[in-house]
Amino acid sequence: MKKESNNPASDKTKKQYKKQIKIIKNRIGRPTKMTEDIVGKIEEAASYDCSVSEICLFANICRDTYYEWIKKDKQLSDRITALRNTPVLIARQELIKSFKSDGKLALEYLERKLPNEFGKTEKIKLASTVKEELFLDEKDRKALTSLAKAIAGAKAGIS
Repeated sequence: MKKESNNPASDKTKKQYKKQIKIIKNRIGRPTKMTEDIVGKIEEAASYDCSVSEICLFANICRDTYYEWIKKDKQLSDRITALRNTPVLIARQELIKSFKSDGKLALEYLERKLPNEFGKTEKIKLASTVKEELFLDEKDRKALTSLAKAIAGAKAGIS
């Protein structure tokens, strides 16, 4: 019959022993493929904003291995995320540089970035009891035009 220990120090020692055994067991077996060369390939592919499948193909690892590594290594995961944003940052820098020579491009950028301030608006007068002018952006204008066509089609079907 086993005696149960009420000694917290003994329980702590058992936990430490189990942890050491687990570490030893993890060292035994197949060596890891995570070498500096493989990690370098992963980072290079990530810097081109490759998909996970493309990263794995480039680094010659399977997707499960990739996900296992980024789950275990938070720094690697954060580095990959940062590197995948590199092309967007480069594109933004080049776009901003070209604004000086291309005012039209600068305006198009502002129209997309700040549509409320720089977006294209169109004045439309509605023939109804509402006597106000509306300023609509392109999306709202298309929606309103589509609605007007649907109403006109419904009225034509009734007549």
